Amino acid sequence: MKVIHFSAMDDGGAGICAVRYHKLMQEMGIDSTLYVKKKTNINDSSIVPLRGFKEVNKGRIKKRIKKLYLSFLSKIIPGIQNIDAKKGMYCYGNYFECNEHGIIPTLLTQVDLKDVDYIFIHWLDGFINSYDMKHLYEATGAKIFFSMMDLEPITGGCHYPWSCKKYENNCLDCPALSNAMNFLSHNQLMVKAVNYSYLNADIFSSSLYDLEFAKKSIINFQNYHQIYYPIDEEIFCPKDNKILKNPDEITLFANVNRVDDPRKGFNYLLVALLDIDKRITKKIRFLCLSNKKYQNYNFKNIRFEEFSFCKNVNDLVSIYQKTDIFLCASIEDSAPMMLQEALLCGVPAISFDTGIGKQFIEDGKQGYVVPRYDIKAFEEKLITMIEKRPKTIQNPNEIHSHMVKICGKETVKKQLLSMLKSKH
Repeated sequence: MKVIHFSAMDDGGAGICAVRYHKLMQEMGIDSTLYVKKKTNINDSSIVPLRGFKEVNKGRIKKRIKKLYLSFLSKIIPGIQNIDAKKGMYCYGNYFECNEHGIIPTLLTQVDLKDVDYIFIHWLDGFINSYDMKHLYEATGAKIFFSMMDLEPITGGCHYPWSCKKYENNCLDCPALSNAMNFLSHNQLMVKAVNYSYLNADIFSSSLYDLEFAKKSIINFQNYHQIYYPIDEEIFCPKDNKILKNPDEITLFANVNRVDDPRKGFNYLLVALLDIDKRITKKIRFLCLSNKKYQNYNFKNIRFEEFSFCKNVNDLVSIYQKTDIFLCASIEDSAPMMLQEALLCGVPAISFDTGIGKQFIEDGKQGYVVPRYDIKAFEEKLITMIEKRPKTIQNPNEIHSHMVKICGKETVKKQLLSMLKSKH
């Protein structure tokens, strides 16, 4: 059995997830190759970068060129309100779906297409488009599967549509674009609808939440599958079975590392922490990449401890293993994968009702799920966990075992094999 994957990157949340699926398939004895736009795993020959993209030098020169390029592009495409995807409410990163020649003209000559059975499409961000996929399909006849890391596969270009439902019919008047670009999202949606239908493609997601959105899109898929993110439970596990790492100080950790991304709910988290700081007497340590944003406020009972960016899995696991309560403040998210990782490490969590929270957390056992945007409910559950942890909350080993039963590697392997058999 031979599988080829396409992902814009092999790092970052979406890139790491693509690598994990790729590696799990290799573990299953499948001939698997991952093709990327940008490769960081330099010692892995099964991850192959494709040519055809002009990369600029790193450092200040790269930043200056990017700034000039974005300034120039915003002038010739004035309708783009948020050309830098890291800022603003919407993330809209694909403007080349309608290119009938594809994005990589030499794609078919760079990829090993011999005896390919399956093609997996992960997070692309303008890496290849649906015409490239059409060329791959016609050259191989392989079954194509889309991995939903967000909602971009089912929209006209945006990754997170928030309350917008226009992908269900036409994607006109896209809130991520101004009137000058009124038809871009519509045209891209229709191109994808036609080409994906031609591909007879399937789609899968870890999130049942996202699959419901996918089923409502004008873009039709042959089958819809639920497959969890493949996370190694032998690595992501509790260090010990202590309920509290330090009884004198509760340690919190959250998925809000990008405070400028409104999806991650930083302001919601900050409101909750400010209110809790006034109501509790216990000391709290909050782990964060940067405490700069928190220094603007005079916290009395919460101290913010910085840690270095985790360059490898073991560093990240050690952070989870130091944590007493994980906070998932995302208000618009497909997962996040960090919630699954934290729970596998035996950390109880409090999450807004978005993404995969309800699939893992039984209220009062592995933590709590509260209605999205309900800061008061979020606060109350956190205070409950801090002041007097309910006896019903499981210990770290119990939480880990609960997660392994739901999304352990063996379960994900069975899910993948079942999906692959759906080819026939």
